[in-house]
Amino acid sequence: MTSLILPEPWYLVIIPSCQVSTAKIFADPQLTRNSLPITIDDFLAGDQVNDCLAVVRNRYPCVDQALKWFEDRAIIGRLTGTGACVFATFATEHEATRMYTELSTDMHGFVARGLNRSPLIEILSSK
Repeated sequence: MTSLILPEPWYLVIIPSCQVSTAKIFADPQLTRNSLPITIDDFLAGDQVNDCLAVVRNRYPCVDQALKWFEDRAIIGRLTGTGACVFATFATEHEATRMYTELSTDMHGFVARGLNRSPLIEILSSK
């Protein structure tokens, strides 16, 4: 077993004004179903493909618009599962917050920090 210490980045999450039906995404005939499995090493090296992305972008223009907002700023936006939220990763809170302040008034979102260990574990272990 190899120990792995992951970074704890900051995220800007954009909440599009729609709800995505996971059932409709998985039932869509355009959903790619032939992706090869990846290892954790592949994932850490950047192989983070979401097979649902193209279908969601086609079916839900507001999700596509949020992803384009990131793309227009040369930032990699990712889909949360099947969506509707999209997010981008930042090294610092300052960077994430700065991008958050650039959201137009018709866009909603929030900044959050990633954690490798839940604070709940500390609470429960102290009892």
